[in-house]
Amino acid sequence: MPGVRPVGSKRGHAHNLPSPEEARRTSWRVSLALLVCFLVTLPALHTILQGFGWWFAMAGTVLAVLGAAALARVLSVRRWVPAISGSLVLLALITLFFSGRSAFLFVIPTFESFGVFGDLGQAGAASIAGQSVPADVTLGIAFLLCLGVGVLAIAADFLAVSRRLPALAALPLAVILAIPPFIGIELSDVFVFLLAAIAWLVLLRAGQPFPQTGRAIGLGASALIVALLVPIALPRVDDSLASGDSFGGYLAGVNPVLSLGNDLRRELPRTILTYSTLSGAPTYLRLVSLQNFTAETWAPDPPEIDRDNVPSRVGPPPGLSADVRVEDETTWVDVQNLGSPWLPVPYPATLVSGLSGDWFWNAKDLTFTSPNRAARGEVYKAQSLQVEPTPAQLTAAGRVVPEEYSAYLALPDGMPPIIAAEAEQVTAAATSDYGKAVALQEFFRNGAFTYSETAPVDEGYDGTGMEVLAKFLDVRSGYCIHFASAMAVMARTLGIPSRVAVGFLPGDKQAATVDGRTQYRVTTLNVHTWPELYFEGIGWTRFEPTPGRGFVPTYADEATPGVPTPPAP
Repeated sequence: MPGVRPVGSKRGHAHNLPSPEEARRTSWRVSLALLVCFLVTLPALHTILQGFGWWFAMAGTVLAVLGAAALARVLSVRRWVPAISGSLVLLALITLFFSGRSAFLFVIPTFESFGVFGDLGQAGAASIAGQSVPADVTLGIAFLLCLGVGVLAIAADFLAVSRRLPALAALPLAVILAIPPFIGIELSDVFVFLLAAIAWLVLLRAGQPFPQTGRAIGLGASALIVALLVPIALPRVDDSLASGDSFGGYLAGVNPVLSLGNDLRRELPRTILTYSTLSGAPTYLRLVSLQNFTAETWAPDPPEIDRDNVPSRVGPPPGLSADVRVEDETTWVDVQNLGSPWLPVPYPATLVSGLSGDWFWNAKDLTFTSPNRAARGEVYKAQSLQVEPTPAQLTAAGRVVPEEYSAYLALPDGMPPIIAAEAEQVTAAATSDYGKAVALQEFFRNGAFTYSETAPVDEGYDGTGMEVLAKFLDVRSGYCIHFASAMAVMARTLGIPSRVAVGFLPGDKQAATVDGRTQYRVTTLNVHTWPELYFEGIGWTRFEPTPGRGFVPTYADEATPGVPTPPAP
């Protein structure tokens, strides 16, 4: 009868609803298509993660979660049951693989298990902070990846199958796609994005018997587009060492070299820390040393945590003999804005007290790092040595390089000839490694080079790779990272072990005092790098090749009696 329809029916939809059997078949198809969507979307992370093992771990997590949800639908028609089932399987899975020993029957978490999860999450964040991209996938990072993708899979399954809106599954997928370009637009992989979009269209086709509204499809398509375009339009995340928020701070730690230029070019400098010393003298504060030089960059070793290396018992400075004169110094530090897992301390520190959380020192370079927190907010006292070798001691230092320091001589294949040739020419008149080091330092400071934070950017050679250094030696203009890395690499070509230290210049003296001690303020303008060269019996020794920045140590200052004087250029 015209105008009459069955009671309770919905206009235009009753005849479109699938039968229960058809709905079950469709849900299985959608679950399978959803799995494919994740499998082709996860490779988007290959630009920020090393290797491929992480893909198998994440794919296995998605398979387990979606499989559990699909099986739950066979046993129950309630929409919330698959989500609960997927969540329980995810919890059991991460318990088994990340905290099995502390769990009941390996898969049922205990209170201890949740403590392990918290530690792993913090360790993962700290590991991200301590690495450059692509990062090695540590246990903590693997935990965060599996947990995160499991939660996204549960959300996607609920939207695509339980709510019968497959188009909205694009939202969780877009989260994965957006991560690399959010860190850096150059890390996007358009090919993976296209594969993900095709897989999403297949998902829509698989869920066709479900009612598909134009609004849902439009929202899903928009999510994929936003994942690609929004990171381009957004302002860059503040990845400087002085980022005031945790997320930006951890990004800063991804590579301590990459944020240097950003910090130095800030229009409005930000305070990083304040400090005072017992002697009243200013001091350099060191964060981390970079040992590994590749064709592309300098990078630190991954943090090695030895829980016996507590700050209250710091080992002796590597290579320092008892006959070298030292003075004790005490430094009080108040860190305000430093999103870094490394602690700023004078080198070499002998004891650090007053820290909160877990901090440990590294035997290789006496850097201090934490597996679960940043330096921001720490207030502590550091005792250290002021090492004062004489020119005679440095001249007499042997040329024997301990086997454990052979890595500090490593150079990549294909080095531009200008680097070694320049080093040989500059040091031709020197009769000792010490003399060569002073000659290299003065080569950069004698007026032939200029300090510029913009020239490397304007002329396209900002960075620390070997081609960048060759261009720097030709243009003769750059900032601290170029001077420090060039001197360190040139020293290696001469057989002198070297590394690059990242830290802070002494900062500006303040009118206010703290307990009668002179206070110094360190800002983003004081972020600095300098080379450290190894001499037998002396240990790691600081030099200052950057013109107009910092101060030259007494043992390397030409005004000090006994310091070799390089010939005029």
